[in-house]
Amino acid sequence: MAVEPKTLNELFNSSVKARRDSELLRFKKDGEWRSLTYGEVARRVRELALGLYDLGIRSGDKLAIWSENRPEWNIADLAVLAIGAVDVPVYATQARSQIEYILADSSTRAIFVSLTFLEEALALKERLPGLEYVIAFDGERTGARSPGVFKLEKLAEGGRGLDGREPELYESLSRAAAPDDLATLLYTSGTTGDPKGVMLTHRNLTRAALNTYHWLGLEGRRNEVALSYLPFTHIFERDVWYLYAHAGIVVAYAESIEAVSKNLAEVRPTVMTSVPRMFEKIYSKIVERGVATGFPRKQIFLWSLGVGRRWADRKNRGARMGLWLGLEHKIADMLVFKKWRQAVGGNIRWFISGGAPLAPEIAYLFDAAGLMILQGYGLTETSPSISCNTEERNRIGTVGPIIDNVLVKFAQDGEILVKGGHGDEGLLQSSLRQRRGVHARRLVSHGRRRQPRRGWFSGHHRPEERDDQDQRWKVHRPAARREPDQGEPLRLSGGCCRERQEVRRSSNRSKHGTAEKLCPVEGYRLCQRNRFA
Repeated sequence: MAVEPKTLNELFNSSVKARRDSELLRFKKDGEWRSLTYGEVARRVRELALGLYDLGIRSGDKLAIWSENRPEWNIADLAVLAIGAVDVPVYATQARSQIEYILADSSTRAIFVSLTFLEEALALKERLPGLEYVIAFDGERTGARSPGVFKLEKLAEGGRGLDGREPELYESLSRAAAPDDLATLLYTSGTTGDPKGVMLTHRNLTRAALNTYHWLGLEGRRNEVALSYLPFTHIFERDVWYLYAHAGIVVAYAESIEAVSKNLAEVRPTVMTSVPRMFEKIYSKIVERGVATGFPRKQIFLWSLGVGRRWADRKNRGARMGLWLGLEHKIADMLVFKKWRQAVGGNIRWFISGGAPLAPEIAYLFDAAGLMILQGYGLTETSPSISCNTEERNRIGTVGPIIDNVLVKFAQDGEILVKGGHGDEGLLQSSLRQRRGVHARRLVSHGRRRQPRRGWFSGHHRPEERDDQDQRWKVHRPAARREPDQGEPLRLSGGCCRERQEVRRSSNRSKHGTAEKLCPVEGYRLCQRNRFA
């Protein structure tokens, strides 16, 4: 039995060894789709990693990445990790004052930037004494700007020279990374004060990727393609990229958020991760076009939506379809839903939705159209996976069962308590390590290893008795309006609402002082601090 990787370096290198000549990345340049194999990506990572080492970057140093999604983003990420350094992703849309704070707080020595942000990065370099180097992904005259400014290719050229002189150095540096070494600092905006840096180790990210890989049953999959458009600065898409690389899934980069619909038709992906907002936009456009067609196509469209809603509801409940409803659904699929599948490329097996609650009405109709949406739940602090639906076990309106190797329970005060190898190491604040509890390295409850109960996160929860002798849990606090009936499934607060929907404020306040909202569809409260990842 093969030993599973314990660091991100091992995770990537094992994938390269198994699939060196297979396609890994697909991107559009000069209007044409191009690709890179595992071997080509590994070569670029090696050259850049040694170029950074030749520059003086060492284990534990912090390097920021400030760019839109592109292959160079992930190549820079892997190169930084390969030499034991730590990367600090920066949102492309983040406030400039916050970016300056992040670079100073994390003691960043170098920053990778796209041409879009080069001028601003140079200005930051002048103001931050600790920021020694600016490395541009592109730009013809980048290296001539000022001392400490390099073009990516120039740095890789230096790495090739070092590799020729010391051919064993790269493997030595890559193997030196330990599971508990810090891999990344992810700064979250929070609700108050300055951004906080969540410290995630190689173990955290590797364990999360492998947990999800096994949970979704991706072993042995072939000819899978994923379209990626969510920012890699978010833990959701970041860890999914590691998952794709490990599973042999080709990663196609969307040109931009605005071009996603066009790229879907071009790439024809089989899997894709997204946030509910994209599904809402797709659904809104479909409905807008459907009701604007006029008689009789409008009536056919609305009838098909009704049939699809009833069909998906029965499927979700495991109820008998009935001959007549099954026939109606086949007709609706032929007249309407088939076009939905064609609009997203025609090959989609499933979407994964995270980052916010997805309205069940949208999930039902997508499911009726043969476009399965698997909702998941997690936090930046948990790298992020806690629970997720699967193809075989998908229940709309929930965020799925707890994935393997993750343990969850509910405290008396309503906190969701999580532990496992994917829990973060705490917060970095003003260059000081702020511990937020001790996190178990294995699943232990009352001193015994056990698997979590296989229930779905779905409505309200019944708090369990808290174990005062074992406080090693990550904490997240959603709101709950009432106790569930016996046997009622669990539901995280906020399963059907979006911020844009009309909601009325509850006159009550949650225990932690945050105003709550009342869902207009299902009638339970939403805590404004509750977020899906």
